[in-house]
Amino acid sequence: MNKFENVDIIDSLRRIMNVNTKHYKADFIYDVDKIQEAALSDNAENKRLLFMSRPSGTYCFREAEVFKKDSAAYNTWKFYGEQTSDKILAYAVRITGIDDGKIKGSLYELDYTAHFKHVIQTAVRSDIQTLHYKHGDIDMSAGKWFSAEPHPKYGDFLRCEVKPNSLRELKSVLEGERHSYEKLPSGDIDRHIENLNAAELKDRVSKMTEEEKQSHIDGVEISLDYGMTEALTKSDMDLYNALIKEHSEHKPSIRRQLAKSKDKSKPTKPKTPKKEDISL
Repeated sequence: MNKFENVDIIDSLRRIMNVNTKHYKADFIYDVDKIQEAALSDNAENKRLLFMSRPSGTYCFREAEVFKKDSAAYNTWKFYGEQTSDKILAYAVRITGIDDGKIKGSLYELDYTAHFKHVIQTAVRSDIQTLHYKHGDIDMSAGKWFSAEPHPKYGDFLRCEVKPNSLRELKSVLEGERHSYEKLPSGDIDRHIENLNAAELKDRVSKMTEEEKQSHIDGVEISLDYGMTEALTKSDMDLYNALIKEHSEHKPSIRRQLAKSKDKSKPTKPKTPKKEDISL
């Protein structure tokens, strides 16, 4: 696990998402909104987020919400570890500022399987949730279902806030998380994403049949031959290159095969018998 400092947060997470998330990529639009809102906030706690990329979608939460038991963020974060076998790429996010229109900060790589278990053990009890309406608030038990429809007395629903039983305990937990992140060794975000992409391609290739591999190679080469490159995505080309590399490693090249055949067909010089082998 590594930390990646002074990176373009949105661009880096988008590239990570594109490696691991194959369906419902539009989820990331909502994550971008949350990241932009956090970057403009005056509250330092709002600038600490947790992000996950799943094969089918993404999530981005305020870190403080994930560490409140029975909050929507807490339940969602642990759900994919407890109830699915999805491959999850997870990162803690710290926003430090905006530079030339780009939201900058640090990403901290997380072992999702270990992290969601850690969240379950560490999250603080939060027994009350407050429903905020335009003209007033209502408290109720955390985890209890509620409607987001306008209230007849308090007007339009604004948001739900789960409150920790002990704010001091929550702050202590979050401070501990931050100390653990800073202990991570520094890494290079570009190399990290390259490694993720290589691992994903290797896994994808391993699951393909020989017919599927050849079909993909043929499809890409036909598009290239007929100049239909606009139909090829980066993912198509990455997979094509991986398949060609695998093919060349397992099967000798045409040039090598021809050279081998030539050596076999070359006439051999008859062996000269030794003097002692000649019978008189």
